[in-house]
Amino acid sequence: MSMVKRCGRKPESCAPKARASAQKAASETQIMVLSFVFAVLLLFVGCDAFFLPDDYQPSGTAFNLNPNIEVVGITGGLTPVGSGLYTLDMTVRSSGSGPASDVLPGGLFFTSSDDRVEHMIALKSQDITADSGDTVNRLGVFGCNKGRMIPGSSDSYDVGPVTDDPELQRLVRLVRSKDISSDLGMIQRAVYLVTDSTGLTQAYVDSIEALPTEKDFSW
Repeated sequence: MSMVKRCGRKPESCAPKARASAQKAASETQIMVLSFVFAVLLLFVGCDAFFLPDDYQPSGTAFNLNPNIEVVGITGGLTPVGSGLYTLDMTVRSSGSGPASDVLPGGLFFTSSDDRVEHMIALKSQDITADSGDTVNRLGVFGCNKGRMIPGSSDSYDVGPVTDDPELQRLVRLVRSKDISSDLGMIQRAVYLVTDSTGLTQAYVDSIEALPTEKDFSW
C-alpha cells in the first residue's frame, strides 16, 4: 500500500524509476571519484616542486681569500670555460705593492644576492690573479638550485663557504682529475641530484669515473 501511495501506481511500475535513480547516483559517485583521481594526478605531474626538497642553501667552512686581493664584484658571465656549465666573472684588484694570486678550491660556493637566481659552486680548483687595476677572472661553475634562474650579467654574487655537504665533497673528489669539458651537462645533472633530489646514483658515479683524465693533471 505504501509503495502505491508513493508512486501512484502499482509496485511493479515503480522499479524502473528506482533503477534510474540508483544509476544516476552511481554515475555521480563515479564522476566524483574520477575528479579526485585526476586532481591527484595533476598534483604529481604538474606540481613537481611541491615534492622537491627545500630550496638548497650553501653551508660549510669560510674561505679566506688572499688578503692582498680585493674583490670588486662577481657577476654572471657569458664566455664559457671548460670547468663549469656556467660562468662567473670575478673582478679583482691587488691591494698590495704588486700582483697577487690565489687558488679557489673545488667545492667553493658563490652565493647569489637574489633569491630568484641560483647559487653556484666551483667543482674544480681554479687559479685567480689580481693586478693593480681591475682584473677579470672567468670561473667555471655549476648551479645549485634547479628551480631558480641561471645567472646573467646583472646578477651579483659573493664568495661563499667551502661545502660541508658529503655528497658534494664526493663529487668534487670524483671530478678532480677528470676532463669534464665535454660532459658539463652530465656533471650539472649530478649536482642537481645532490641539491634538488635524493643524492648521487651509482650510474652517475660510474659515468664520471669513466671520463678521461685531464691532460697535465698533477696530484
